[in-house]
Amino acid sequence: MKKVLLFVVAFFASLNSGLKAQSITDNYALLYSGMCFTFFEEDEGVSDQGFNAGVLFGYNITKQAVPLFLQFGGELIYEGTTDDEVEKRLACLAAPVNLSYKLGHRKFNVEPYIGVNFRLNLHGKEKGGTDSAKTDIDYFDSEVKARRFQFGANLGLNFNILNFTAGVRVNSDFTEYAKNVDSKVNRIMLTVGYTM
Repeated sequence: MKKVLLFVVAFFASLNSGLKAQSITDNYALLYSGMCFTFFEEDEGVSDQGFNAGVLFGYNITKQAVPLFLQFGGELIYEGTTDDEVEKRLACLAAPVNLSYKLGHRKFNVEPYIGVNFRLNLHGKEKGGTDSAKTDIDYFDSEVKARRFQFGANLGLNFNILNFTAGVRVNSDFTEYAKNVDSKVNRIMLTVGYTM
């Protein structure tokens, strides 16, 4: 473990000064991707795993030396699982809107944020079963009656080193995933990104 920590410290210490760190109060655009783990309320444990990719814009709302930002952007989330001969796939577009504050200085800072998440569910299908009893369920057209639009909360923390970012975020829905199923979606997302 000590060797890994030493390697990480040496790597960031050896970065070329050509990577210009932004001022802590500058507006920014963050390109990111990562992994997401989805939990439905009625399930025990992780229901789905997948990836997300997006862009987030940070706009300094104080116009002064205070690093308080309004974040807004968009991301694509694709996830699924295969178990017991059943394959489930979900895809959605999300639009997070957050309020964030940077603590630290321009080369290293921590950025906690809180906000809301608007999500448009694009795809939801389940396939599987045995040869004698195949199932093909579209969550939007079947008796499940999944909702196309969902609304929820964001809570997260980003670690910014020069122009690189690593973060963790929790999404929790206020609305049910489907009209006939009493379940809200909760996600944990681990991301890495680059700030411009």
